[in-house]
Amino acid sequence: MPGRKIVRHFKWRTILSAKLARHESAPVARPSLFATHSGEQAVEDRVRHHGWRTLPSSPPGVSNKLVRQYDWRTLCIPQNLSEMMPSLRLLSLSNNYLNGTVPATLCRIESLQILDLSNNHLSGRIPSCWGNLPSLTVIDFSSNMLSGDVPMSLGSQESLVSLHLQNNTLQGKIPMSLRYLESLETLDLSMNSFDGFIPSWIGESLSSLKVLSIHSNKFEGDIPLQLCYLASLRILNLANNVMTGTIPNCFGNFTAIALHEQKGHWDYYTKAEPYVGFVRASYGENVQVYVKGMELEYSGTLRFLYSIDLSGNNFVGEISQELMNLSGLQNLNLSTNKLFGHIPWNIGKLSSLESLDLSENELSGSIPSNDADELPKGHEKGGTTRKDDSEMVWFYGGMGMGFAAGFVGVCSILYFNDSWRCAWFGLVDRVCNKLWVTIAIKANQVKRKFLRNKLEGNA
Repeated sequence: MPGRKIVRHFKWRTILSAKLARHESAPVARPSLFATHSGEQAVEDRVRHHGWRTLPSSPPGVSNKLVRQYDWRTLCIPQNLSEMMPSLRLLSLSNNYLNGTVPATLCRIESLQILDLSNNHLSGRIPSCWGNLPSLTVIDFSSNMLSGDVPMSLGSQESLVSLHLQNNTLQGKIPMSLRYLESLETLDLSMNSFDGFIPSWIGESLSSLKVLSIHSNKFEGDIPLQLCYLASLRILNLANNVMTGTIPNCFGNFTAIALHEQKGHWDYYTKAEPYVGFVRASYGENVQVYVKGMELEYSGTLRFLYSIDLSGNNFVGEISQELMNLSGLQNLNLSTNKLFGHIPWNIGKLSSLESLDLSENELSGSIPSNDADELPKGHEKGGTTRKDDSEMVWFYGGMGMGFAAGFVGVCSILYFNDSWRCAWFGLVDRVCNKLWVTIAIKANQVKRKFLRNKLEGNA
């Protein structure tokens, strides 16, 4: 994967957290991945016994010499991980070079709350064993090489808040069982090969949804009107599909965008059980959004973003005036469609807009005259912008104050420092004398030349 280091550090705190959890109860003899043994041969035996084909980095007490004996490119997740760490709450193996499949035995770790296997080389199908993990809140399998359909059993994870399956080779239709994920706030299925129609039950059943990103798939048909029921929706990305029809007028009903609802106070896991400190700090939502022509990844600042991207489809009709009621919208991308008609006259109501892309459509008419006045922060691709008058006033005012401060500073130094003052005025005298002499000589030369020309003319 791009941007990765050659050697990836395994998250040792995952192992340590399991050990700490076991210490809370009576000690039970269990096999440990890095149990206390004397000598490197004992550690090597433990590694081979538990199914690890390599070590990504040295754990405490293990020399680099032992680690170098393995090929880190063949690392797989051990199939008996649930037996090794049955009290695991957080399993984060993201940003490594893991190969193989997702072990079905992960479904046996009932205490698991966050499962993050993103940005690896995992392949095969997603296991169909979900349903026995009552605390599971996050599943992130993004940026792997997983294939096949999404298993129906994922719909039994009622506590699931975030589901990331983007950037794989998954196909088929979105399973209807996902309608039971009533706590789901983030659904990212982008950059796969899903097809068919967007299910209407997404708007009817997933009322808590804040992020819906299904761009770069093969979805077709109209936008279901039921999506307008998603009052909490903040980010909607349907770009780069083969969808048709018109943009629903009811998109103006996205309450969270229209009212800036609870801006900056998005708690990702409000319905989850209490977390120990490192579990909560080890995962944060992340969504990729195209803003101002660039693909940006939002994580810590995701809670401040309001975006709608419908670009790269076959939508027709006029741009809905009701869409202009979304005063909190920051990014609106309707490019590369077949929209026609005029730009809505009330587009200036989008007072928070920072990026507006209407390119590659069939729009006509003039740009509404109130755009420049009511969208001071807006940027329209291919358009023109003007600087705000108040910013120019502050610019010139600051420049004048800076000049005054510098002048006072120089005068103060000359007043209190005698040697500098004498040197300065001596320099001024010499420059003035030299200029006076130069001017006098030049004036005398011009005068003589004028008199000479006059005498020659009389003769």
